[in-house]
Amino acid sequence: MRADPAREAAPTLAQRLFQRPWFVALYDRARESRAAWLTCGLTFDAEAAIHAAALARAPGRRFLEIACGQGSFGIAVARRVPGARFFALDLSAAALARAGKKALARRVAGRYARVRGDALRLPFLGGAFDGALCVGGFHQIPEPRRALAEASRALRPGGVLAGACFCLGPALTRPFGMNALAPEEFAGWLRASGFERAECRRTSPIWFVFEAVRGARA
Repeated sequence: MRADPAREAAPTLAQRLFQRPWFVALYDRARESRAAWLTCGLTFDAEAAIHAAALARAPGRRFLEIACGQGSFGIAVARRVPGARFFALDLSAAALARAGKKALARRVAGRYARVRGDALRLPFLGGAFDGALCVGGFHQIPEPRRALAEASRALRPGGVLAGACFCLGPALTRPFGMNALAPEEFAGWLRASGFERAECRRTSPIWFVFEAVRGARA
C-alpha cells in the first residue's frame, strides 16, 4: 500500500515553505517575472518554449508534471503543444490550489488535472505517460535518483523527460534541505535510470535545462 502523502510531514525547509499559500504566491510572481532571467539566464517564456519543444518530440500527448508547484511550466507547455494533457503532481495542497486557479484563468483546466502525491512514489502505472516535465523539482526532492527511477518507470519507451534544475553548491543548498546538483552528474543519473540521449545544458552559472528519452530497456 502506498503511503498517504497528506499524512507525511514535509522533510525539508523548502518543502515546508511550499506548503504556505503566501510563499507559493510570492514564488509564483517571481518565477514568471523578468527577474527569472537573473537566476536562470532565460526569460520565463524562453524557458517554457524550450520545454514545450522537448515534449513536442514525445510519442504522444499524455504528460506528467512532477513537483508541479504552482503549475507555471506545465500550463505554459499545455498552451504551446496542441492536444497536450497533463497530470500535475505535487505534495503541496497550497501549490496545487494555485495551479488549479491558473489553469482555469489560462483556459487549460480541462487538460490540466492535479494530483496530490509524492515524486518518490508516483501513483501511476508503469508506462502511463508519453512525456514528463520537472522544472525546479529534482534539486528539492530528498532522493533525486529515486525520483528519476520513478519518472523512468512512469514513461513509455521513447517517452521524453524534460525540465531544469539549480546547480548550486552545498553551502547554499544544505540549509534548505536541497540537493547540490551538477549537470554532468545529473546526466549520468539519467543514463543510469534508463534514459538515452541525456542532454544537460547550463543557461546560467546556477541553472541548467535537461532533456532525455526513456530507453526500451529501462
